[in-house]
Amino acid sequence: MKRLIIPTMVWGVIGLALVMSHAEQNPTMIHNDVKAAASGNNAFAWDLYAKVASAKGNMFYSPSSLSTALAMCYGGARGSTAQEMAKVLHFSLEPKQLHPAVAQLAHLLTTPTKPGQYQLHIANALWVQKNFRLEADYVEQMKHHYGTGLQEVDYITQAEQARLTINEWVEAKTKNKIKDLIKPGMLTPDMRLVLTNAIYFLADWAQPFEKDATYLEDFLLTADRTMKASMMHQTSHMMYMENDLVQVLEKPYAGNDLSMVVILPKKRGGLSDLEAKINNDHYDQWIKQLKSARIALSLPKFTMNTEYELSKVLPEMGMRLAFTNDADFSGMTKQESLKIGFVIHKAFVNVDEKGTEAAAATAVGMRLTAAAPADDPIVFKADHPFIVILRDKRSGTILFMGRVTEPKAAS
Repeated sequence: MKRLIIPTMVWGVIGLALVMSHAEQNPTMIHNDVKAAASGNNAFAWDLYAKVASAKGNMFYSPSSLSTALAMCYGGARGSTAQEMAKVLHFSLEPKQLHPAVAQLAHLLTTPTKPGQYQLHIANALWVQKNFRLEADYVEQMKHHYGTGLQEVDYITQAEQARLTINEWVEAKTKNKIKDLIKPGMLTPDMRLVLTNAIYFLADWAQPFEKDATYLEDFLLTADRTMKASMMHQTSHMMYMENDLVQVLEKPYAGNDLSMVVILPKKRGGLSDLEAKINNDHYDQWIKQLKSARIALSLPKFTMNTEYELSKVLPEMGMRLAFTNDADFSGMTKQESLKIGFVIHKAFVNVDEKGTEAAAATAVGMRLTAAAPADDPIVFKADHPFIVILRDKRSGTILFMGRVTEPKAAS
């Protein structure tokens, strides 16, 4: 069976046509459509978390990258295929509103309130087979709202060279953190299109940890097994809440536009129980309940490289038609009928005393069819598995999320 690929990734929206005013960057003035896009991204993020949480070990991914990549595919979907995608991805806006909102959200994310506070880059591109026709409206939509360029490659006679070219682009856009996204043999001569989207993030803490306050301590892996982890320590005021189930802490990055949220089960070894209960509504409530408190924080240094193949997970979540011969992507091309063949996502994160570096990339392959402050600090000791989230405080959107079950630090 012939196949047509559209891998997708996000790094820094380049040449984005939409320019936001100063008022639009004010969190109290963000357009309702942008809020809706951010809210949908978060709902999808937690739905996906629930589906992949059954796997063991560390977990880290970018719902923002995945949502953007699939939004680009959604731009070419029609009929029931589009309806299913919208439901799974929590796209509450009509397409004519959604794509401008995604573009405006990307612009907000990549534009610090004060220049130089952090780096967050997003980039998109369309890699099309020579002489393959994409619908002019689709190409214009991708260019206008996602900043994509249209670059010709030759999958028919130079498939391996096309793979290397696309992977080199991905590496460059993620500062060499995401490598070999498209594996050898994936781009066969019957491919026609690859859509790439990649995200790169680098930020210093607003209040860095002191390196001489980092030392080895026990981290509980299971009820009867521990490891030595490089635990960072700091006592200062941070945003915090707790209930009978969790402690939730928010530590800001420089400039206070972005932050890391740590969700720590109160019960040691209680992450699995928490994952069985938590959803986007819980998360929203906890974020709203955050208040300034003096915290004695212990947080492990950690680094992760993760990879996911989601072509089974997404249909299980309700996006079925897009992966079948009944898929309708006629808004993308009418030359040949397409369906999604695979969805691959890779992510990287490193957290240390200075700050955080993270990157992610998503590939979508398409086939042809046949609490209150106290005098004494509150102890927040993340010495057992926890959930971690990197978010934009202005829009509320989740950029990256995952869990730390074994905090291996970079050497």
